[in-house]
Amino acid sequence: MLIAYICIAEACMSFNALVQVIGPVYFICYGGLEEMWVWTTTAGEITQEKLTCGANLLCHSNGIMFQGFQLLSLSLNICLCCDLIFTIQSPFTPATSRNKFYYLGSAVAPTVLIIIIYVSTIGKEE
Repeated sequence: MLIAYICIAEACMSFNALVQVIGPVYFICYGGLEEMWVWTTTAGEITQEKLTCGANLLCHSNGIMFQGFQLLSLSLNICLCCDLIFTIQSPFTPATSRNKFYYLGSAVAPTVLIIIIYVSTIGKEE
């Protein structure tokens, strides 16, 4: 199951990397994603300013998702390596007893790191 989650995280990371290479603005504008975002999140008239803000938000969120899935993949791979070491040391202990700690740690670590990274860069973007 751990390897399946690694594959899913790698696939999501690869999709976000592809969007970064193509250009998130082209991808968002071609698909009309900024219009969908503005229609679903704001009330009133749709203006060009709202569309621009929506496109900027979606571009920024693509970068966050890319880094998040990359860190998730790395933390799941670290857990897989640790599980292999624990299995070598104690071959008759079932790995399912350790899996909940792997999943919890793999979800919490990237989330905390992303929050730390973006909180520390809030004032430096200008």
